[in-house]
Amino acid sequence: MNSPYGPFVRARYAGARVDRRRRRGAVLSIELLVVLPILLVMLLAIVEFGFLWSANHRVHAASQMACRIATLPARDLDELQAEVRAATSRVLQRSALVAQHEVVLDFPTAPPGSAGLTTGYSGEPVVAVVRVPMKAAAPDLLRMFGFGLAGRQLVGSTVMRKE
Repeated sequence: MNSPYGPFVRARYAGARVDRRRRRGAVLSIELLVVLPILLVMLLAIVEFGFLWSANHRVHAASQMACRIATLPARDLDELQAEVRAATSRVLQRSALVAQHEVVLDFPTAPPGSAGLTTGYSGEPVVAVVRVPMKAAAPDLLRMFGFGLAGRQLVGSTVMRKE
């Protein structure tokens, strides 16, 4: 179809269409530049949270295992601590967690002269606490955004009665 104004007008409108497309592409690029860092931070947070969630589950399972071993009938204290350390290492599994974990057992000690009962009487509470630095549990992905893991710990605590 011919325009009543001639071929020059058609060419002018065609150029306007191309210009609108260029502007639309520029707007989409700016939107991408604004949204992409936010999506990247959210992705890194989800990954780091997953690592910490998994490690926290292992730390709590290790504290339960340590407490269960500590509630068993009378043992030598050094033997008990070695057995608890070995059991928590098996539960934690990852080498970074095993190398840096700390186990604290708290139970009332028997009075002096009580024939080898160094770990308390039957029915008394036993508390096992396992601590692992968060940096050993997860990569510090959000440090550059001000959410570092330095100086923070995952702590699992369990209380059971001595058998």
